[in-house]
Amino acid sequence: MKNKLKIIRLKYHITNFFNSLKEKDTLPSKNTLENWFVHFSDKKYPKHKNGGGKWLIFCNEHNVDKTWNLIKISQDSGLLGNISKVSTKKNSSKNNNSFVICIYTYDSNDKTDVLRVREGLTKIGFTNPLKYKRDIETKKGIYGSKNEFLLTI
Repeated sequence: MKNKLKIIRLKYHITNFFNSLKEKDTLPSKNTLENWFVHFSDKKYPKHKNGGGKWLIFCNEHNVDKTWNLIKISQDSGLLGNISKVSTKKNSSKNNNSFVICIYTYDSNDKTDVLRVREGLTKIGFTNPLKYKRDIETKKGIYGSKNEFLLTI
């Protein structure tokens, strides 16, 4: 009986250990293996073009996991586009423990859709001004200048 109890306890501790590792792997604030997590929705949305762009939400370590989860749920409900990504702990250590969530739009020239996605972000609580950056600026390596952003709404 004592051996059986020891085995049960050991299984319990092993299960908890692996569950904690799994949680660390899936939380942006804990993951040190990958630079980014990407989320794809199966909602119907136009295919991303070379002229695409993204809304940027900057977070700290204390709110990135909750914010990322909210973005994924909203994306899956069709409120946003169909691609988003978040930086992880591995990437944030290079950027003063700051995280960024990118919510992509398929074409930065489609202002109606760009503003529709921004309105979706407003509906879920992002009422402060957000920056919109075209993929072309990212590809050119333009960071940290006022020319970096197409829109701030």
